[in-house]
Amino acid sequence: MHGGSGNPLKPIAQDNQIQTQVTDYRNFVAFDVDQQKLVVIERANLERKLKDFESALQSVSLWPYLRTLLGRRLGFGGSKLAVATILNGAFN
Repeated sequence: MHGGSGNPLKPIAQDNQIQTQVTDYRNFVAFDVDQQKLVVIERANLERKLKDFESALQSVSLWPYLRTLLGRRLGFGGSKLAVATILNGAFN
């Protein structure tokens, strides 16, 4: 359980001797299918790879088409959307 400030469940956890830990939002953990184990992913590296991915899509003119198509499907207006906006809309 996240033990940082502002968590309304933290006092209840403490009253019941449940351990908490402050969440590190700078890092993520993912499951590497090839290695069959959890691996740590730094947020900065993930954001850099996402930008590289978006640039690659843009360079082949596929992203503008997908961005517009998916954006409209998800109810976003316009075509100037980032990959992250589309992915957030699709998975939330």
